[in-house]
Amino acid sequence: MVNKCEQHRKLALAIRLIRRNLRTSIVAVHTNLSATQLRTLYHEIHGHASVSGMFPESDRLFATHQRALEASIILTAYLNCAGTDALRRIDIEALLRAHDFYIDVRRECAGLNQQAIDLTMAWILARDLRSCVVELRTCPCGIRFAVHEQQRIQVHCPVCGLPPLSAAGSPAHLSPLPASADAGSLGDRC
Repeated sequence: MVNKCEQHRKLALAIRLIRRNLRTSIVAVHTNLSATQLRTLYHEIHGHASVSGMFPESDRLFATHQRALEASIILTAYLNCAGTDALRRIDIEALLRAHDFYIDVRRECAGLNQQAIDLTMAWILARDLRSCVVELRTCPCGIRFAVHEQQRIQVHCPVCGLPPLSAAGSPAHLSPLPASADAGSLGDRC
């Protein structure tokens, strides 16, 4: 029997995730709450039913260099927060911190013409990183960037335009983050 504190912790996590519009089927994975409970909770919080249907595919984020760069920010921050454990399971708390960091970085950028990547798509990116559909490669300039196995744009650094150091199929996402990625506010969050 699950104790009351654990039930409250799971419910509090579900509320946090639902407030951020994470799909209820994903919330169920991280909280073990029933689909009925989560749909009711979603409706109470948002005033309408939750989104249902198939998940979007992460390859759509790799149709433009701007979106590929944004996916890279999320995944690099996520890997920095979760460590190599991110390659075995999705650490929802680390993903929340990484997504918050991405939103903060995005606020500082002028001229972005697309909507921010939402938490559901960030979760899908983390899932695809774990399953090696998406990997992080390293550019000679030191930047780590995400590459999708079905990427629609040329594979090169979204910052400087150089090709990656790591070849396709190599375990590039296991290499340590460059020192510059550990600095600043991201390090404080994780």
